[in-house]
Amino acid sequence: VGPINIYHIFMGSFSPTTVSLMNYFAQNIGSSSLFDVLGEYSQTINGVKTSIPTKASNRVNFMGNWTYMPKLKKKFIYDSDIFNAFTSNINKAVNPMPLDPVNGIYILMLRGDFTYRGWNNPKDPQGYCGFHSCGYLISTIPVKFALVGDPSNSIPRNDGCIFNGNNNTLPNGDMGADSMVT
Repeated sequence: VGPINIYHIFMGSFSPTTVSLMNYFAQNIGSSSLFDVLGEYSQTINGVKTSIPTKASNRVNFMGNWTYMPKLKKKFIYDSDIFNAFTSNINKAVNPMPLDPVNGIYILMLRGDFTYRGWNNPKDPQGYCGFHSCGYLISTIPVKFALVGDPSNSIPRNDGCIFNGNNNTLPNGDMGADSMVT
């Protein structure tokens, strides 16, 4: 399995400290013991799902940051907003985000005053800390992504998503970034 390319998309405004810590994590995850968790997943290679988990390469390239601000001020984010974040950044005239269906993993960081509502269902009461999935752009291009919410300023505050380390001590002093990484 080839190198993994990580692309960050920040949905909303984040502090420079949070952006810096998230970038540091992406730049250093490949050589960490946390990366061994990826060996638990099976993969689809050339359209065939492997029955035996294939250890992912620990070669990780951090490819950069992009931003997406939903056009309307709203509280809830739906699947369509996730794909709008991809297409608006891929189609930018200046500094477009590369489309990388083979090795790319796109991580969307969701500002805490947004709540993701699953699968375009406005009646779904569940907000999520985060999840990972694969979707399709232009119906044939697979895009692997993760959505990670910042619980530090979520309304209502979702304490189940907040980092709760030793005696509630934040390792980096940033509740949002520390929570999103864990």
